[in-house]
Amino acid sequence: MKEKTNVQRFSVRILSGLLALLGFSACGGDDGIDETCAMYGVPTAEYHLKGKVTDVTTNKGVPGIRMVFQSYWDERISDSDVVFHLFDSDTVFSGPNGTYDYQNEWVHGGKHRVVLEDVDGPDNGGEYAKQINEISFTDSEKQKLSAWRTKVEKSDLDFHIKPSPTTE
Repeated sequence: MKEKTNVQRFSVRILSGLLALLGFSACGGDDGIDETCAMYGVPTAEYHLKGKVTDVTTNKGVPGIRMVFQSYWDERISDSDVVFHLFDSDTVFSGPNGTYDYQNEWVHGGKHRVVLEDVDGPDNGGEYAKQINEISFTDSEKQKLSAWRTKVEKSDLDFHIKPSPTTE
């Protein structure tokens, strides 16, 4: 097997450099037109959400409530029909005094909601009705980390859960 000569090594380096330069220059222009370079993957966001689940009538913290955080979008296919598309879903439970601290990475975009459900019955001081809360975030709660990554922090995302109609 022959060793590469200096000329061959030099030629490979020059050609590699030219290909890299030309490849990157094809991703944008100086003509004022916003050209998007193709990227693989999906935009994501780091979410850090904190708050408290309280009884709507007593305002006391409610422990043991299952909280399912969902990222989704819905598609209206007619005046009466909507198709629900779930991107991501994750679960956390409220702590002994009703507080929670949720951290995860979701697909960025779409809508967000939290499904609250009492899964332990009367063990947490009462029985509570299942509840779905839409959540949204202000621009001040979002921090852009890059073109594809965002950080969302909200420390006062409180929920007030209603007692189950059978226990009122």
